[in-house]
Amino acid sequence: MLRLARLMADAGLPDGVLNVVTGTGRTAAVLAGHRHVALVAFSGSPEAGRDCRRAAAPSGARVLADTGGRGPDVLLDDAPLEDAVDEVVHALGAPPAPACGLGSTLLVQEGLEADLCRWLHHRLARLRVGDPLDPDTELGPVPDPGRFEDIQAFLALARDDGVEVVEPGFDGQDGADGSGRLEAALPGSGRWCRPGYVTGVVEGMAVAGTTIPGPLFVVRGFRTPAEALERARSIEPGRPASVWTANGSRLPAMLKGLDRAVAHGNCTMRHDAGGAWSGGPQGLWPYLE
Repeated sequence: MLRLARLMADAGLPDGVLNVVTGTGRTAAVLAGHRHVALVAFSGSPEAGRDCRRAAAPSGARVLADTGGRGPDVLLDDAPLEDAVDEVVHALGAPPAPACGLGSTLLVQEGLEADLCRWLHHRLARLRVGDPLDPDTELGPVPDPGRFEDIQAFLALARDDGVEVVEPGFDGQDGADGSGRLEAALPGSGRWCRPGYVTGVVEGMAVAGTTIPGPLFVVRGFRTPAEALERARSIEPGRPASVWTANGSRLPAMLKGLDRAVAHGNCTMRHDAGGAWSGGPQGLWPYLE
């Protein structure tokens, strides 16, 4: 942020328009509760978001909190699996990578789990992992040590629960049947995480209630659309979600049943730039009151 501030000053931004204050959570609490601050836009963990709201309460400042998280993708029994997998894997490289609104829990109707995993394995095996400055790269390194530790902790938790963790290679030799080499080399230096997926998760497991970090997916089955909606509503409430089906007449009831501000039909991460979730002109209105 300090570097960004210097660049904006060099570009001619008037003094006082952008101010960067460094410090700890205590510094942020002082800013949030200051009587001259009318609105606080916060991005971070739910716990820190609650602290921010408490700090702002005495002054009456508004708080716009984005506490992250990832919603689910629901794949019904007639879902276009290849299209769905291509979309969710592509979103891994969307900024911030992996994308905040990524559907990393894939709820798939019984009978399709094996086919979904084959397509997912096939696509992840071909994911180009490497230098983020290379235009051909689809997935770069993990951006910070804390997030990298979260990924390792999640993988350890999954293995402790006894579920299967699949980490396809990306040497271009894996077929749609899941065959091929699984141990392609990651770049030599940096915080790299092999993209993969987890299967065999059931209710009651510790990993079932954990936010899924990094370039990872959890594949879970369901029997009926009603069961899918019930499970989907419990996963990261408030984050975008998607429904996949070849029958468009099934979408209205399913999308309404998700109870989300943003719900996609047969796509993901397709946000209107003018919409409230993703900013646009409307995103400036609270600052102009």
